[in-house]
Amino acid sequence: MRRALTFLAWSASLCAQPAFLPPAPSQAWPEFVGFTLNSPSHRWHRHMMDDLMPFWNNPEALGSPVGNFPTLRCDDRSTVNFATVTCPEVRQNAWLFNERQRYLVAQSRQIYAYGVIFHMTGNAGFLDYMKAGVDQFRARFVDRSNGGMFTRQDLRTGAYSPATKSATRRNSPTACWASGSTTT
Repeated sequence: MRRALTFLAWSASLCAQPAFLPPAPSQAWPEFVGFTLNSPSHRWHRHMMDDLMPFWNNPEALGSPVGNFPTLRCDDRSTVNFATVTCPEVRQNAWLFNERQRYLVAQSRQIYAYGVIFHMTGNAGFLDYMKAGVDQFRARFVDRSNGGMFTRQDLRTGAYSPATKSATRRNSPTACWASGSTTT
């Protein structure tokens, strides 16, 4: 019972906080009422704000147009430019460098992440990013001709396609075939 009341007080304190834009990295993040130092919720909030937010809350992460999130980014948070490939983590990884795909799963995870950040911070800007992601997701990954979902976009051609047969299990009832058939 005490935990439930503590959680409710903590949740209410989040709602009472005004929405804020993340401060410059040199500034401290605001503390929320209800967190106790070193509590699991405090550690999670710190991890989100100090480790995750700098990567996800910048123009490079939002895509162009906003919501068309890039699947692959450099460790320094920049979008990969395949013409110059200045980030060694991509240049030295043949699979990342040669694939050049935008994936449905990565898009959906980033959409979800912005929803979680909105709930954790109360900043409606993240709700806007989430909605923009959902709008792009529905516009780009839903196969309106054949039904189902595209699983990836080839960044060289712009073409969307379902999973390749080698990427799915042949006899799986959830396999994603262009024909809709899951039989062999």
